[in-house]
Amino acid sequence: RRVDWLDVLEDDHENLLAALEELIRTDPVSASHMAAAMGPFWQIRIHWVEARGYLTTLLAVPLPPSADRIELHLLAGRFARYHGDSAAARQRLESGVALENEPMQELFS
Repeated sequence: RRVDWLDVLEDDHENLLAALEELIRTDPVSASHMAAAMGPFWQIRIHWVEARGYLTTLLAVPLPPSADRIELHLLAGRFARYHGDSAAARQRLESGVALENEPMQELFS
C-alpha cells in the first residue's frame, strides 16, 4: 500500500504546528530547521498564510547565518509573492541571496 506522506502530514498538522511553536519558544535553531523542512508541505498544501506567519516570527529571532536561515528567507519571499506582496517578496528574497553570498564576501574582504 502506497502512503501519501502529504496526507499523513496533513492529518498530523495540528501536532506539527504545536511542536513548531514549542521549538520557536525553546530552540529557535531547531525551529528554523523544522520550518525549512515544512516549506514544501506548506507550498503544496497551500498553507501560505500560516507559513508566512511562522516564517516572519522565526526571521525576527536573531540567529547566525545558516542554510536553514537562507531557506526561511527564500520561502518567506515565495509565499509573499504568492500573496501578491511583491515588496515583501523582494525584501525576503534579497535577504536570502545576501546571506547565501555572505561567506563569499568574507573570502574577498
